[in-house]
Amino acid sequence: MSAETFTAIDEKLSDLDPSTTNTESVLPTTIDNEPLPFWLVNVPRDQWPASCPEFLKEQSDKNIGILATPDEEYQWIGWERVKELVHDLKILFNDWPYGLEKGIVHLVIWTKFELEEDPATGLLTEAMWKKIDDYVERVFRSRVAADQVVWFKTWKSLKSIHAIEHFHVMLNHPDPEFIKEITNGDVPLVEKVTQGRAL
Repeated sequence: MSAETFTAIDEKLSDLDPSTTNTESVLPTTIDNEPLPFWLVNVPRDQWPASCPEFLKEQSDKNIGILATPDEEYQWIGWERVKELVHDLKILFNDWPYGLEKGIVHLVIWTKFELEEDPATGLLTEAMWKKIDDYVERVFRSRVAADQVVWFKTWKSLKSIHAIEHFHVMLNHPDPEFIKEITNGDVPLVEKVTQGRAL
């Protein structure tokens, strides 16, 4: 926000009569039908600062949005959502057409963390390669014969999606129930289309 905006808001606040402002139960969210500045939302009227506190200036749009949300509009996060948030990985079918024979299942493992590469070679670092291989061993090779499981990470320059880290796992004729279990019921897009469930 500009200095002029702060000044205009400060003038409006100075003109308010505290006796006409409800300080009990529900806190005000507007002044003259305009939204309160974000730094005053959820603050009792008798505790409003004369101007935006220094530590709240230069906030990102995201932080301003959070601070400007009245407490009564806040939506608490339930246990089911919490369980989703903590997952660092998500396993889904790869819907990119690779022309694979029927029975070969191509999965993508999406991650919230960076898959560290050697800047000189563009390849995974040795430590990261081992972490991924250990994961593949634990999750896939424990349920599918080792010679029926392959994994790879696309080179950065060839990635179709750069914003989210991921690597690929291909399985030859795995048990469909195992695939349903690890993908949490995901199905390939082509099946969604043929079943009329896409988009």
